Amino acid sequence: MIASPLLAVPLFAALACAGQTANALVAQEEAAFKAVAAAVGPSVVRVETLGGVDTAEGRLLASGPSTGTVVRQDGLILTSSENLAGNPTSILVRLPHGERVAAERLGEDEARQLTLLRVELPDDSGVTAAVPAEIDALRVGEWAIAVGRTFSADAVNVSVGVVSAKDRILGRAVQTDAKISPANYGGPLVDLAGRTIGILAPLSAEGGTGGVEWYDSGIGFAVPLEEMLPVLDRLAAGDTLRPGKLGVTFKSSKMDAEPVVDTVRPLSPAEEAGVLPGDRLVMVAGRAVSRPDEAQLAIGPLYAGDEAMLVVERDGAEVELKATLVAELPPWRPSDLGVLPADPPAASDEPDAEALAGVRIAHVFTGSAADGALEVGDVVTAAAGEPVETAADLRRIVSRRAPGTELSLERAEGEPVTVALGEPPAAPPEELPETIDPTADPLPADQSGRLDLEVAGFEGRGGSLLVPQRAGRGGFALLVCLPPNGAMTADDLFGRLGPAAEEHGVILMVPRPEGASGFQPGDLPFLKAAAEQMRERYAVEPVRTSLYGLGDQGATVWRIALTTDGVLRGAVTDAAPAQLPQNEPDDAVVPLLVGDPPEQSRTALRDAGYPFAVLDVPAEDPDDPNVLAPEAVEAIMRWVTTLDRI
Repeated sequence: MIASPLLAVPLFAALACAGQTANALVAQEEAAFKAVAAAVGPSVVRVETLGGVDTAEGRLLASGPSTGTVVRQDGLILTSSENLAGNPTSILVRLPHGERVAAERLGEDEARQLTLLRVELPDDSGVTAAVPAEIDALRVGEWAIAVGRTFSADAVNVSVGVVSAKDRILGRAVQTDAKISPANYGGPLVDLAGRTIGILAPLSAEGGTGGVEWYDSGIGFAVPLEEMLPVLDRLAAGDTLRPGKLGVTFKSSKMDAEPVVDTVRPLSPAEEAGVLPGDRLVMVAGRAVSRPDEAQLAIGPLYAGDEAMLVVERDGAEVELKATLVAELPPWRPSDLGVLPADPPAASDEPDAEALAGVRIAHVFTGSAADGALEVGDVVTAAAGEPVETAADLRRIVSRRAPGTELSLERAEGEPVTVALGEPPAAPPEELPETIDPTADPLPADQSGRLDLEVAGFEGRGGSLLVPQRAGRGGFALLVCLPPNGAMTADDLFGRLGPAAEEHGVILMVPRPEGASGFQPGDLPFLKAAAEQMRERYAVEPVRTSLYGLGDQGATVWRIALTTDGVLRGAVTDAAPAQLPQNEPDDAVVPLLVGDPPEQSRTALRDAGYPFAVLDVPAEDPDDPNVLAPEAVEAIMRWVTTLDRI
């Protein structure tokens, strides 16, 4: 069919009109963005540094000029702490009209990664302080313009996006999809009225400092200026503001769970305020809360030293409490009951559904808290008055109570018992129940023995596996081995560790680093995916997974263990970093130190609350810590298979 020219003429005219309208809108938007950039330019300065270091915490720091935002007319400037991470010896600020002035470094907000500077502004500087936007009135989807002054000292650089979310990073930041990078860290994120929504900072979604993976990714953060103005005087006085902590854990972190307190950290603000296990939080710092994440969002913006008013529901009545938050909680120190759980019975073996409830005891360690109170075959159905259905339930209840705490236990048969919880073991166990059933069907040949490691989503990467034919109590355990750089192959490790691993049902995995220089931070996603794949394929219980690396791989073991969120729970190595983050109940790392670890390592672990054990067996070769005597290898495998000890 041939189109009529009479119809075509108005259609082309309509399209041309639509095109002209679209072009006009684009022109208006560009004009608006340029007007905003011109309006905020007098409050955006260039920050230049001299001296200092190029790396911090093992990462390369960005070099070159960065950005600051003038927040008060007396010369106070907020910039990203990342811009000063190299501890420069001198800081210069180039003002919009071109003059350079020396800057004094004042206080720092650690949670928000912002630092306050002070300069003496000349009378004719033309500098104006940023005007804050009202965060409560801010709406997701509104235009947001990220402004920096790095590419040229005479003009600002601009990236346009929208407000993606509010209350991010524990309620401390606004999220935007504008391109955020060192080109504008410390600069303002502004709205179309030229008001400053917040100061751009390299925060990560998990909290802390974001790395290069966030540069220009469409995920950027700005700390609301409106919320920073009330603390400027504290920063100007040189204070370091640190995030406030309350000191409670919740019975569940699920999105639909109620914020019911599980444990209260001893000597914490929560304990001093009178919070009790079983309390349900109703209000936190003036915000109504109905889920654990809402309680975290309410605490997140507060600083150490701030008072948080709490309302809890207890025994059907509401109780008002007041807690003064602290920067550091006393280290969490886990306790020990001294039992190993049996495999949960298959449904076909237990036709009575009630028989499946509870944790059946497979082994009671001599001298432990449970010795004399529980017996092999007992089924624990409740602890501290809470129902117990799985080993994870019992482990959670025990681990969140301090050593010496009395714990009541109910059994499916027999009278309830009360035990005083003990300290975690200081050495690998010398006694174990039979772990391998020789009559059990072995794995097929294509699923056991020496296999290649292939990880979905990481084609071209890989490594080697040594899988036992049979699993032991609790199923397979997993030991991820990092061979010393260039000194030992996967086959060397399998030859040394393999016989004991086969005897105890421990899968050995030797991943291959991407680069010739060994494992780097960029390898972490691959390692996590490989461990999770092994857990799914061979039904490895998450708590029975560990890293293994001695000598030059010790630091790598710790870097991985502290950043995999509990995917790899154990750490077999011969030393520990001098500075460690506090161990936490939900992502506990359990170390085994091999040989004669330095006292500095032991002290660091004790101070941070890590339940470490020491394998005091010398290396077979005194000059090579990687060559272990057979009895040391056997002890390591016993330790790995009992990481599920409760």
